[in-house]
Amino acid sequence: MPKKITGIIMIIVTLLSFCGCNNKESEKKYLIYYTNSSGDKLIERTYTIKDDSDVVSQAEQLLDVMASKSKKSSDVVIKPDYVTVLSVNYDNRTLSINHSSSYKEMNSSQELLYRASVVKCLCQIEGVSYVHFYVDGKEAVYSDGTIIGTMKLSDFVDADSSVTDVNWKIVNIYYSNKSGDALIKNREYVAYSKNMPIEKVVIQKILDGPNESGLYRTLPSGTKLMSVSVIDRVCYVNLSEEFVTGLVNVKTTVELYSVVNTLCTLDGIDGVKILINGDASRNLRESESLDRVFNFNSDIVTKN
Repeated sequence: MPKKITGIIMIIVTLLSFCGCNNKESEKKYLIYYTNSSGDKLIERTYTIKDDSDVVSQAEQLLDVMASKSKKSSDVVIKPDYVTVLSVNYDNRTLSINHSSSYKEMNSSQELLYRASVVKCLCQIEGVSYVHFYVDGKEAVYSDGTIIGTMKLSDFVDADSSVTDVNWKIVNIYYSNKSGDALIKNREYVAYSKNMPIEKVVIQKILDGPNESGLYRTLPSGTKLMSVSVIDRVCYVNLSEEFVTGLVNVKTTVELYSVVNTLCTLDGIDGVKILINGDASRNLRESESLDRVFNFNSDIVTKN
């Protein structure tokens, strides 16, 4: 009899241990965000949730946690109490967050910090690449009325710096049309700082490709920005080998001038010199020599 009881106890202990392991395996740690007392920086904290719930449930849980007081007294909740999240929806790798009309009452620094915290947090969820903000069911807009649109993690690479160090600017990013034979100008809001200059930000935008429908990527996947600098109004862009060897379904001139035209619309840049791994004498697709400075080309841009 004692042997049987001992055997039963061993089985129970084993089952409990197995269940405990499974519970741990179904949990996942996420970074959640608060701000400091000055309201000018993001503060990271770790929070664990069960990873077996659906995307919307995970997003709602993370948003609820960030809207609640932290265990650390120095942490300040970013979202004001008067702003309410009305709904969360998920489709095509995008989380859509609908807010109450009181969202518009946040000042610009607070609103930027809130968007950064939400995007950086929610894009950690598996299957989520983008976040879209709405206010009372309508597109959220910047102070000048421009639609904020779809946001991704790379839009806020520098948002954990002081908000006072981050500048926002409307820029023209040039993407391809459907047939790959012309460029389309797309106005976008970008954040930049002394640690993330605007030249680097816009090139990264081109490398990432567009979010909006009707626009198409211009650079081969895998292309990397090695370095960028501006000297005497010429922007020197050093790209990886994939720029000249990778495949992309656009004409050579579209690939080239998506970079040139985008940079030439920035203040202080009149021309662009492209290098490949530091080599200034390469050819693009064997038909276009890169051994010169390129200027803005209006002929390749579609007329609206």
